[in-house]
Amino acid sequence: MIAIAGIKVFFTIIDKVISGHGFEQFKTFEGFEFNYIGALGVITLMALVLLIAPLFYWFDPMIREEQDFKKKYDVKDE
Repeated sequence: MIAIAGIKVFFTIIDKVISGHGFEQFKTFEGFEFNYIGALGVITLMALVLLIAPLFYWFDPMIREEQDFKKKYDVKDE
């Protein structure tokens, strides 16, 4: 249910920015004033972080070394 509300908010923000009302102010649930372009920027950055973060895990050499060690010496996680 919350995901559906989030999707509705996202498409409302997209609609406001496309229609030229991106700089209008609105209040968030917490009472902060924000504009639609700023909200779109925040959502875009969150999506980028969620896409890029796994790359740091994948290319981190310490994690790779630990995985190789466990595989080589057949270490089981508890």
